[in-house]
Amino acid sequence: MKKLLGLVVLITSLAVGVSAETKPSLVTVHPFAANPVVSTVHLGLGWATIASALATGVLGPERAGLQVHQTLGYITAGLAAATMVAGIWAHWGDVGLSYSWDNPDNIHAFLGAAGGTMMMIAPFVAPNTLHKTLGEAGGFLMGVAVVWKLVF
Repeated sequence: MKKLLGLVVLITSLAVGVSAETKPSLVTVHPFAANPVVSTVHLGLGWATIASALATGVLGPERAGLQVHQTLGYITAGLAAATMVAGIWAHWGDVGLSYSWDNPDNIHAFLGAAGGTMMMIAPFVAPNTLHKTLGEAGGFLMGVAVVWKLVF
């Protein structure tokens, strides 16, 4: 049991970037603590999601064919999901109800989660007119979320 506990502490400290000199304990090291690698991955996934959403919208079924549009739509939905998961990890300590609603991180999280969720739902309601609205609004909201984080 002692070896297992030591292994858990080691893995957790590596995940959050704690050096060996700080002697982390299970009480002070949180698995979702700020990690610059995760923040960079979240940023890259956010930009990739926006680019993929733009490509999906521009290459509609009438322009590029149904198969290309569907494939890009599923890729965008997957990227949106990955962006939100990385965002939860990257912004774990920055976002929450304990902060005011005008907190820039809360606004970023709300816009990103709303946009990402819309983009994840959009491929599954096609070819309904709601499909196009969800895809466009989702891409727009996630784009605003990224720009919001850059500005504020």
